[in-house]
Amino acid sequence: MAIPTAADGHGLTMTFSGFAANIISLSGPNLSRESIDKTHMGTAAWKEFMPADLAEAGEVSVECEFAPDALPPIRGATGALVITWGSTEADIWTCQAFMTGFSVSAGETGARMMASASFKLTGAPVVS
Repeated sequence: MAIPTAADGHGLTMTFSGFAANIISLSGPNLSRESIDKTHMGTAAWKEFMPADLAEAGEVSVECEFAPDALPPIRGATGALVITWGSTEADIWTCQAFMTGFSVSAGETGARMMASASFKLTGAPVVS
């Protein structure tokens, strides 16, 4: 198997249920799986664990430019969150998600207005 080439974040985009913004930074998805302790009274010296059957896609957090012309879909239903990872040859991850947070920060005159948004993912991401 070939080692993939590293890429920068230029061209990264994210959309969710009609919500799109100029992305400054994106964190996540945070894929994880629980471990199950299978240690018993006969275990010698070291605890033992096994992997849980279910994995979790975690959350996505995004920092973006704030555009005050529309409310974010904070009360919206679960929908498709689509992340395009950079260049024109980039992979696209599509996840079912819902918005869990949205906050705005605005500074002095002439400064860019910013927003932070968070999304809880549900189910498996699909890579295309």
